[in-house]
Amino acid sequence: MQSTLADRVKLALAGPPKKTQKALAKACSVSPPSVNGWVTGESKTIEGSNLISAAAFLGVNPTWLAKGVGPMRPEEPPARADEEFQDVLRIDARLAGGDGAVQGLEEVIGNLKFATSFLRECKVSPAKARVVSVRGHSMHPTIPDGAVVLIDTGTKEPAHDCIFALVRPAEGLIVKRLRNQDGRWLATSDNPSFDPIQIDDGEPISIIGRALWMGTTL
Repeated sequence: MQSTLADRVKLALAGPPKKTQKALAKACSVSPPSVNGWVTGESKTIEGSNLISAAAFLGVNPTWLAKGVGPMRPEEPPARADEEFQDVLRIDARLAGGDGAVQGLEEVIGNLKFATSFLRECKVSPAKARVVSVRGHSMHPTIPDGAVVLIDTGTKEPAHDCIFALVRPAEGLIVKRLRNQDGRWLATSDNPSFDPIQIDDGEPISIIGRALWMGTTL
C-alpha cells in the first residue's frame, strides 16, 4: 500500500536519531502548526524549499519524502582505496601539560594518517585537524607526558568537561579541561596538583581547538 506523507514524516522523525516536530519546524523556518499538519495528514504535500530543508534535516531522500518513491535514506558511495585514509598535518609545537610552550602552530614537520571514517565520526575536517605533542604532567593520568593529540582547530566554542588546546600569554600553548562553574569558565588540570585558571578579562586565553584523540607509547 502506498504510504502517505504523514506516514513518511512520522517514520523519518522516529529516526534514528529521533527528532521533534519543533526542531523540524525550526529547520524549515515554518510554524509548528505547519509541521503538525504534515504529521496529522491535514497537509498532503511538502513542496519547494520546505521539502529540501525537511529532507536534509531528517536525513532522507527528497523524492522519498515527497512521493514515497525510492530508498528512504541516501546511499553513501563506497570509498575508493585512496580515500580510506587522510593525511593530518603534524605541527612543530608542544601543548604543555605544565610549563607552557611558546611555539606556534605554523611549521609542518610531517603528517599522520587517520581513517576517513574515524575523522567523519569525530566530525572534524582533515583541513582543520592538527596533531601536536604534549609535554608535562598537568593532565596526568588522562594525557601522559609525550602523548600526541589530535586537535580540531575548527571547534573553538568552549564546552563543559571537554579538553582544549589553548594559548595563555604567560605560558604559551597549553592543554586543559574546560569547566563552567557558576557561569564562568575555568581551565583545569586533571592532575590535582595544578591549580585551575580563571578565564576572564584579566586572564585572556585563546582557544586553538578541541582535543579529540590521543596516541601514546605503552
